[in-house]
Amino acid sequence: MDRTIRPRLNSVSNLGELNGLLGRDAEAEAYHRQALAARTRVLGALHARTLQSQKCLAVSLVSQRRFAEAEPLAAAGVQNGTQALGERDLDVLSLQDARALALIGLQRAGEAEKLLRSTLNVLEDRKAKGEDSGEEGLANLVRVHLGMALAGQHRWPEAESLLVTCVPQLPQREAETRRAIRFVVDFYDAWNRAEPDPTRMARAEEWRRRPESAQAASASR
Repeated sequence: MDRTIRPRLNSVSNLGELNGLLGRDAEAEAYHRQALAARTRVLGALHARTLQSQKCLAVSLVSQRRFAEAEPLAAAGVQNGTQALGERDLDVLSLQDARALALIGLQRAGEAEKLLRSTLNVLEDRKAKGEDSGEEGLANLVRVHLGMALAGQHRWPEAESLLVTCVPQLPQREAETRRAIRFVVDFYDAWNRAEPDPTRMARAEEWRRRPESAQAASASR
């Protein structure tokens, strides 16, 4: 293999991730499609880097609400990754998380909940057995998505407990974090419509102001 190929593929993938962090989802999708096609051709469908690109592309599609495209893509990645790397591998767990997020978008929140709880159990077991390699960020993201799955089933108090604890732990100034904050706003609005309560209206407004507060704090530094 040409020694320049892998660095070029990594650069394309990095550009995709950067655009995703900035919320430029269409641009991120284009880069991740390019990286996935090239990595599949050069490294094979079962390689860890290929699976990473598959996950990133699925997340880009979810961000654009193209859930019906994202779900089978992530599911295929889980199948390939389990075959090649085992079900406890972090890339496989990340793909499982991406698939669950697509299922939530498809209004199949019960299925998503099962996948997310299974993923979280594996992450917690890895940590307990000393296999943890700094994936607490993934575990927190899985908990956020579990909160979303519970919200999709109108299990309001359970969802609230996870969302208000875990969303603030997401990386600041990333597009995914902003989307999660908007989800919490919509969550309180939906809960209030189902069970009117002025405190929920106040919580929705508080979360609605969070991006503005974060921007102001960043500007003052």
